[in-house]
Order: sequence, then C-alpha cells, then structure tokens
Amino acid sequence: MNTETKPKRAIHAEVSEIRRILADVKKKFPWLATEGDALNANLRKIFSFLQDNDAADGWTQHNVEVAVEVLHPELEYDPSYVPPQPPPPPPAPPKPPVEVLEPGQISIHANKRDLNKATSAQILDYLRRIREAQ
Repeated sequence: MNTETKPKRAIHAEVSEIRRILADVKKKFPWLATEGDALNANLRKIFSFLQDNDAADGWTQHNVEVAVEVLHPELEYDPSYVPPQPPPPPPAPPKPPVEVLEPGQISIHANKRDLNKATSAQILDYLRRIREAQ
C-alpha cells in the first residue's frame, strides 16, 4: 500500500488575470465582494480551494466559478449588493360590476324557475340585458 501523498499543484495567476476573471465571475455572482479586505479574504479561500482540490489548469474562470459555488456560504458579500426582489403578484382580475335591478326586472343570473315565473316583458328585458352583457 502506497502511503505517499501526491504533492498538490501550486495555483498562481497574474494580478491582471485575477482581476479579469473576478470581473467576469462577478457578473454571474453579483453578491461576491471584490474589493478591500473582503476581496483578500475571498481570494485566500478561492486559491486554497483550488489548491486543495488540485484544480487542473489553475486559476480559470470555470475553476473560480466552481469554487465560488462551493464556497458560497463562506465567502464575503459585497456590502452594496441588494438581492433582486421578486416581481409583484399580478393584480387581481377586476370584479364584475354588481347588477342593479329596477323594480320588476329579473337578474341576468336567474335560474329556470325564476324565468318560468317571469312575464313576457320581463323576459324581453332579461334577453336585452344578457346581450348587452356579452
């Protein structure tokens, strides 16, 4: 049994490359702090993650995005970040107007029994109002 551990790959990148990749990663993860002490803390955690996981190709956008996804709970947030608010619920559909009946009129929602008891003038008025409502 081989008890030797393979040495981990050193992760390094030019400052300009770190900045470029962080700018792109920030587009996907706008909450990520990329300035000041919070940036330094995040960089230490990301570089450590990449080294601990022997990230092939080192500091690449893909590798950094994976690190940010995995380390999300541990990383520092941009203090100016405001999470997007969910859209407001759609407005309730308008309620149909309340039917106002004159004396002797029958409702356009009348049942068969009410219609059978109605006079011919009430039925004609009822039919006219039903057509207007459509």
